[in-house]
Amino acid sequence: MLGRGAAVELRLGVQLPHSLIPTFVRSAIAIDASSCGKVVVQFTTQASKDQSSRNWVHLLWQKICVVVLAMLLSFGFVCHTQQPAWASIHEYPEGAEQVMQRSLQTLRDSSDRAWQLVLFKRTKAGQTQMVHLRLIGFPGAVELTHPGSLHLGTLRGDKAWQAEEVLEGVPHAAHIGEYDVLEFMRQLDADLPLKLTLPLAEADQEIVLPPYVIKEWRQVVFR
Repeated sequence: MLGRGAAVELRLGVQLPHSLIPTFVRSAIAIDASSCGKVVVQFTTQASKDQSSRNWVHLLWQKICVVVLAMLLSFGFVCHTQQPAWASIHEYPEGAEQVMQRSLQTLRDSSDRAWQLVLFKRTKAGQTQMVHLRLIGFPGAVELTHPGSLHLGTLRGDKAWQAEEVLEGVPHAAHIGEYDVLEFMRQLDADLPLKLTLPLAEADQEIVLPPYVIKEWRQVVFR
């Protein structure tokens, strides 16, 4: 009995007509001239061919899985280590020795409505003059309370801050509010997630501030 995948070699002392060789053994035929015309028949059974084919397919799938897994791990690492593509910090010269630095983020509140959060710092002769946070909602969809206070705190509730609205020299609209956050930023010493409570006319809503947002804000204020 031949085992599965067995290879067989036959050495015949007579000429063996090709037509008498079964089809499934016609894998390799060689005439050994040094053996007086003896026919050497070496073949691999069909079962061996099938097994080899299955092994090859299995090996191919293993390689594909390894490549896909490596790509997913690489993508996850990039997403984890890099800031989101929409994060941005810009610097704008405003005159002699006066510069404004700005961070722009887009986040959603607890009702899934988008808000632009613009934190900007104005410095003159290297000294910080102000740090404001401007909130911009979609016109006609939200209405902020004016004047109002902005409440910020840790997710655990062990720390809380309040920022008052800036009423002078800023644009006034129902969907826009600007708040003085200088003292709040001075008290931040870590890039921890925070929650921001929006003072809306209908009902207060919250926005969760991820650590990358806090990190960017601190870069603007303290660099």
